[in-house]
Amino acid sequence: MVNSTTTVDPRVATYLAGVAAALDDLRRGDREELLEEVEEHLADLAGESAAPLTSRLGEPEVYAAELRASAGLPPRERASRAALSRTVGVARAAVMAQPWVRPVLDFLTSLRPLWWVARGWLLVSLISVVQWGSWGAWSQRLPVVPHVGSGLMGLLAVLAVAVVSVQIGRRAWGPRGRRLLIGVNTVLALAVIPVLASLSEATARNVREPQVAVSYYPQAPHQGVTSRGDQVRNIYAYDAAGRLLTDVRLYDDVGRPLDLQLGQDPDRRALFDTQGQVATNAYPLRYFEPGTRVVADPSAGPQVVVPPLVPQPMGASATPAPSATTSAPSATTPAR
Repeated sequence: MVNSTTTVDPRVATYLAGVAAALDDLRRGDREELLEEVEEHLADLAGESAAPLTSRLGEPEVYAAELRASAGLPPRERASRAALSRTVGVARAAVMAQPWVRPVLDFLTSLRPLWWVARGWLLVSLISVVQWGSWGAWSQRLPVVPHVGSGLMGLLAVLAVAVVSVQIGRRAWGPRGRRLLIGVNTVLALAVIPVLASLSEATARNVREPQVAVSYYPQAPHQGVTSRGDQVRNIYAYDAAGRLLTDVRLYDDVGRPLDLQLGQDPDRRALFDTQGQVATNAYPLRYFEPGTRVVADPSAGPQVVVPPLVPQPMGASATPAPSATTSAPSATTPAR
């Protein structure tokens, strides 16, 4: 470059600074060699005319790109990418030089078959959670197995996808295939969080709400409630004004919860008391729309007209006096 004691035209200094900034990604030797030639050329042009250098050479960035092309150097974007690659390579070499890195990598490599099987389970589980949500995504009889039509079908689906995943892992892939696998593995690794959260929620719900075995009989069932020989599947309570009541808890004459014994149904709206126990005697029963957690019509009831009751006093004056032949109720008579 020109000796610092030589007077430099301000136009040359300004233009040269712009060119140097556009070449700052090059190696120091290449950059200084180009700038020396450019400075001499700029000084000659500035001495020939008082016109701005940009009017003759264009903007410094454009002129720098032409210099790169004439010198056979890569464009700035490619050069920056190459510089980044070199930086990453140096950092990787520094990490690999640590004595603990190689044993850790060898151990993780030995665990790859486990990951191949696990990602098959993760893929099926993720699809089940996305489709059904936490409520219906998991089998109730086979823990940690996603529900695909049934628990058995979910288990077969996991096994089939796991076999395909293992075969994919054993195959040698090219650069494009490896990049695709890295993307898939990253997505499935991130899916661990929502999948495990859904499994935890379903497990906690099954603990609070134990399963009830359902038995079918050719005649009227011995458990549950029947009316005129038919099993009762819901109960609706109305107040004296004929208004439908909701979430009413019913008990029999000895204080047992009045349970219809309908068995487990994931679409049935469950109610819990303040102690976390499921209330099996809360009526009327409500059901969610399939695949949702929404009751379509919370006020639905049977197609009946319920006229209000005529108020009647409950005092002693309204109770007829017992006759001599009428015996008083015993202490064991159930409450009515």
